[in-house]
Amino acid sequence: WRAIPMAFQNILESTQEVEYSNEHCLSSPMISALDKMHSEADQNLHTWLPRHHGNFMDLDCVALDSIPSKMRCMQRIGQNDVSGGGAAKPEKDEGDPNEAASQGSMDPDAGLGVSGYSRATAHRRRTPCHAQPREAHAVSDMITFDMDPPPQASPRDELSDGGPGDAARHQAACDALVREVNRALPWRVRAFGLARVPRSFHAESHCNLRRYHYMVPFWALVPPDEELFDPEEDRTRWELLVGRLKSVLKRFHGTLKMHNFHHGLVPHEGAAQVFVKTFCHYGQVKCGDAAFVCLSVLGDNFLTEQVQRMVGLTVAVMRNVLPVEYVHRALDESHILEVPKAPPEALYLAECFYSVAETTHRILLRPRRQDRRTALDYDSGFDSAKTFSEMESWRAGVQAYIGWKEQTERPFGNWLESVLVPQGPALVSQMLDFEARKQTIDAMSPSGLCDLVCTSLSVKDVVDVPHEYRCVLQLLREADQSGLWPPNSTGRTEVIGQTAHAAGGSSFSVGSMPPPLRRPAANTIFPKLMAAAFKLERSLMPGREGSSTIAINRNAQFKPHKDSGGGAGQSTSLIVGLGHYAGGELVVEGQCHDIKYRPLEFNGWTQRHWTLPFKGERYSLVWFTPKGCEAMRGLDLIHE
Repeated sequence: WRAIPMAFQNILESTQEVEYSNEHCLSSPMISALDKMHSEADQNLHTWLPRHHGNFMDLDCVALDSIPSKMRCMQRIGQNDVSGGGAAKPEKDEGDPNEAASQGSMDPDAGLGVSGYSRATAHRRRTPCHAQPREAHAVSDMITFDMDPPPQASPRDELSDGGPGDAARHQAACDALVREVNRALPWRVRAFGLARVPRSFHAESHCNLRRYHYMVPFWALVPPDEELFDPEEDRTRWELLVGRLKSVLKRFHGTLKMHNFHHGLVPHEGAAQVFVKTFCHYGQVKCGDAAFVCLSVLGDNFLTEQVQRMVGLTVAVMRNVLPVEYVHRALDESHILEVPKAPPEALYLAECFYSVAETTHRILLRPRRQDRRTALDYDSGFDSAKTFSEMESWRAGVQAYIGWKEQTERPFGNWLESVLVPQGPALVSQMLDFEARKQTIDAMSPSGLCDLVCTSLSVKDVVDVPHEYRCVLQLLREADQSGLWPPNSTGRTEVIGQTAHAAGGSSFSVGSMPPPLRRPAANTIFPKLMAAAFKLERSLMPGREGSSTIAINRNAQFKPHKDSGGGAGQSTSLIVGLGHYAGGELVVEGQCHDIKYRPLEFNGWTQRHWTLPFKGERYSLVWFTPKGCEAMRGLDLIHE
């Protein structure tokens, strides 16, 4: 423990990193690659992409600081200069390396991937919110890649006699390649082991669980009104603190809606549903005189900022900045709240699990202690005690580096003092405002609706309907009572909540639809309502370009969502509320708007919006022009 921090401190004090050169005894493809690397700027190195694929290999590597992604580090080895059985891919155009990675320029057939989702893969799968954090360290990350020629024959090769000599030569060749890889990589990245895997295996898609660790300074978990103590001396207070910590952490267990733990997500998106198997206290770490508490999150399909926000919210509750009820509200799909985000410097990927792949192929893909390796009795993979020992030493070095950085630069302490504490009152006010509105609606009786609307909510009298709305409101009520009101579409059913006050909420459209969709059937069922609604838009907003489509909603309490498709011809939607109701304000990106007979324009395609609880008879009209309907104005449809 004393030697490792000193070694890392010496490295950090050095102003230069390892120089790339061709003076080592490397294989010809690597020498060619390193020569090319040495002649180009370092920031352009990660634009290289693998062009060939042959035998499928696996590399277990780690990162210690904010560097180009682990995938790009493999590209530094010269994979694009080796020959293989696959057809050569055309070289990619040179451009902005960051832009190339964000657009998913990695060839999906190249077979190169990392166990934590890279940004290239995340964008290719249209789930950029699953990309691993750029700043996160890693202790046990895995990379799969194709390589030709491979190390010498393994016992499983068809041309091998399977004798012990073949296995020894194969292991020696793998160890030699790992040493060559480490010479080519900067000090922040180290390879621990190389293992032959089946060609069908891929580090990203076959990783069924991932574990992240976050090192929180011990003092940050103690409430500010309590005196700090030594956890080793005062065991009673320490056990009480751990008990309180565990009661907060267990609220995050299970399949949860994590839309508030990544910016821009909405609850009904598939990416927002995340499985968290455990969120627990993983022990203490001592770095010099500073004590840290290690928090562990085990789950799958992590969002980019999820672990940081889980830790930030936990610390906020432990420090009494936020009430514990805030955790429940943050996981509630009916509302969007701001969740504090802890700094990324203390986060690292601790383990990647491949339980299914290990059982299927009988290969050890996650380094383990000796007793656990023996119990599995697998004859290949990362079954070396040396690999596990080196990985654990690196883990200690990562923890020492995080501790050193916190003591010197104080990223976590500065965040807590300058961001979390000042932000706390606004977050609490936001939650209490939502609770107060909900309690007001719950306490409201239908008989006293009119009086409570005027006195408690300070909105216009529900009895006096403005003149321009009377015709549309009457036609809405007639359509409601006709028994012909169309059912919800599948998409709208997902975003309309069924509550005690909004039972039977439904929505349909009139106007035009982009090709090849047909015009809504409601055009012929309610022609007078459609005509009156389009004329109302012109009356409310004479200068607004006429819309092509109207969404007509009845008693619909919408969950946080974004409108599907894209706006065209006009960049904003227009919405207004009608009827005899109380509550039901529209919230757009956290900003509350009373839309009762008060038209509001907003961008429904890019801004998250939802409806607050209400009681009574509530209708709303939303005018918009979807992509493909630019030349289809609703007023022209009326004349037709």
